[in-house]
Order: sequence, then structure tokens, then C-alpha cells
Amino acid sequence: EALKKEIARLKALLDNSNAGHDGQDNELRSKNAEIRELKKQLAELQDQFDALVAKLSRSQDKIRELKAEVRKWKAMCGVEEESEEEDDSDDDMPNFLLSYAKRNRFINKPRFMMLSEDAVLSRMKREFMWGQKYSHTMATNPNISSA
Repeated sequence: EALKKEIARLKALLDNSNAGHDGQDNELRSKNAEIRELKKQLAELQDQFDALVAKLSRSQDKIRELKAEVRKWKAMCGVEEESEEEDDSDDDMPNFLLSYAKRNRFINKPRFMMLSEDAVLSRMKREFMWGQKYSHTMATNPNISSA
């Protein structure tokens, strides 16, 4: 009889522990379903983002074409060109002189890659600016040596 009581107690204990796992299994299933739903939403949002980036790129190309056409018509009519906008003058500048925000405005790369490239370009900009600032000093005083 003691063995029967012990077996019954162990079965009850086993049933209670399985009941706790069933609750956890249900919670796990619901979380997995939630994750699948969020992944589906993320994929839809990424598709929308890609479509908007493509639309923006087409719009910018169209703007450039129209600006070129306006310049052409102004030249044909003899109208003096007004000062260029800031964005147009950026096309003539070396890439390392542009700010990070302007250089990477519409680039679809991971941020760490853009920052890595920015570090190299920042060094080039520093060297360029240093050369511009001290080129006059170096030309007038040849006794100064670079460190």
C-alpha cells in the first residue's frame, strides 16, 4: 500500500509539472506566431521602403533633367544664369569635402559601412585643409619641416 500511495503521489506530481509546461508551450506558440507576424510586417515595410527609395531616385533624376532644360532655355533666351543652388555646386566638389549628411543622404548601405568610409574621407579632408592652411607658410619659410 505504501508503494501504491507513493506511485499515486508521483503521478500527481508528474501531472502537475506537465500542466505547467503546457502553459509555457502555449505561451511559446503565441510568441512564435507573434514573431512570424512581425517578420511579415517587416518584409512589407522593407518592400515599401525600397519602392519609395526608387521613386525618390527617379524624382531626383527628373529634377536634374528639368534644371538642365531650364539652363538650356535661359541660355537660348540670353537670360543670365543666377547663382547655382548649393546642391548643384556640390557636384563639382571632391567627395571628401562634402559633409557626411550630404554624401550619404540617399545611399542604401548599412550605417557602419558609411561611417567607415567617412573616417577615411575625414582624414583626407583634414590633410587637404591642413595643406591649404599651411601651404603659404611652407612656401615662404622653407626652414619649416613637416612633422
